[in-house]
Amino acid sequence: MSVCRSRCMVLGFVLGALSTLRFAPAASHGGQAIGPSGSIQRNDPDEVFREFTFHAGASPAVKFAELDPKATFKFVGEHAWGATMPRHVPRPIELDLARAVRAELSVEYWGGHIGTSGQQFQVNSNGWVEYDDFDWDGNGVWREWQFTTHHGVLQHHLGTATNAPWRVRFDARWLPYQSQPVRVRARITDATGLVWLTPPVENLMQKRERRSVRMCKPVNVPENFCSRDSKVSPTYAFVVDADLAKAKAARLVLSTWSANVDDDSVHELRLNGQRLASRFGQFHNYSFNALDVPLSLLRAGTNEISLFSTFKGHAIEVNWPGPVLLLESAKKMVSGFPSVGAAAPGK
Repeated sequence: MSVCRSRCMVLGFVLGALSTLRFAPAASHGGQAIGPSGSIQRNDPDEVFREFTFHAGASPAVKFAELDPKATFKFVGEHAWGATMPRHVPRPIELDLARAVRAELSVEYWGGHIGTSGQQFQVNSNGWVEYDDFDWDGNGVWREWQFTTHHGVLQHHLGTATNAPWRVRFDARWLPYQSQPVRVRARITDATGLVWLTPPVENLMQKRERRSVRMCKPVNVPENFCSRDSKVSPTYAFVVDADLAKAKAARLVLSTWSANVDDDSVHELRLNGQRLASRFGQFHNYSFNALDVPLSLLRAGTNEISLFSTFKGHAIEVNWPGPVLLLESAKKMVSGFPSVGAAAPGK
């Protein structure tokens, strides 16, 4: 397979979700052929496949609509907006099944309101299949292939190269301490849309001689971590087990839902009782946020995070697995800081 007119996406480290139909034709070079993102997590050596993507941002002719045509919920009062939402109409997909060996379907959906649970999907006239959740990289599994998808587009990977010489420069400044070597693999798409997921490159290391980054993971994250209408959320904690006198900078990284509003309401995240940020995400949508943390707000040992909002509409929510604190130090807090092998700013 020629790669001279291809796009190269290098998969790496961070969080995720999507609405993509995957179909895998057999590989001509002998690799096992299965769908892309699921097979990434299964660590298969390599594969060749095609993707067919539908998303809500597309025209009505090609997207999956939002609501079940048999839905009986009465859209009145504050929910009146839902009465005009389009109902689902099945969309045909033309597939060439020659040499096909497997197909996979991944769906990005949201079910945060009453009546939006029990999502199902159906292929042709086969039975309906129900699933409980779609929790991609928000599952608390920290060491795995890291990436996200949004409307079927890969995000939060190491980077994308769209022309020769197909090189990607990754800024590893905030990449935390890695207790083991890491792996990198490329996802190459040719001009016809055929995708090849390469075998991983193993045992990559990065030496940090002048600085280090420690990741403080959350503990006891509440299931309903949200706030609205002047009600303070429950709290969660993370533990700083490093010498803050040696710290240079800190950042809080988290995934949120509706962390913004359409008025001037207070809609904030608090660190140790003090406002860290307000109206910082997206309104009625999810987002990944990196908030700079003044070192003066941090304590050695246990630190607490809470939410507070005066907004009477949708709550500010923090998604699983909860916020993490990244703490940068001028000197190593622990011995050995292996990570990705690409040269990057902030060594």
